[in-house]
Amino acid sequence: MNTCFSQDEPTSGVDPRSRHFLWNTVNSLVSAGQSVILTTHSMAECEALCSRIGVMVNGSLQCLGTPQQLKSTYGQGYLLKIRTAGPIEATKEFILHNLSNAVMKVSVTAMWHHDREDSSLLATQSQSLLSKCHVMS
Repeated sequence: MNTCFSQDEPTSGVDPRSRHFLWNTVNSLVSAGQSVILTTHSMAECEALCSRIGVMVNGSLQCLGTPQQLKSTYGQGYLLKIRTAGPIEATKEFILHNLSNAVMKVSVTAMWHHDREDSSLLATQSQSLLSKCHVMS
């Protein structure tokens, strides 16, 4: 028997441990054949729990699809976060040299944005970039 379980913002204001417990519970319900309907503002929550996402604006459904379909259609780029113990200028030069069209959005934390129009190049460039990085533990 397929039942439906509905929750409105179930993890709003919840600590991380409780959030992951709830996510595991919801995934168990889905695995058991139950349907789950959630409302949330968290894309991370949608990606963790949902096989299909509907986006509503002013009470009207604007789009419906899988998380990957929505990101591919409406996404605006990629965010690259780097922690470095070395000089930030060397890191900036390395990124600009190895990722075409990278744009620094926040200089304090050295966040970089890669435009979606060039996303076909991103996978190749990211693999090349990662092969040049040294992993530090």
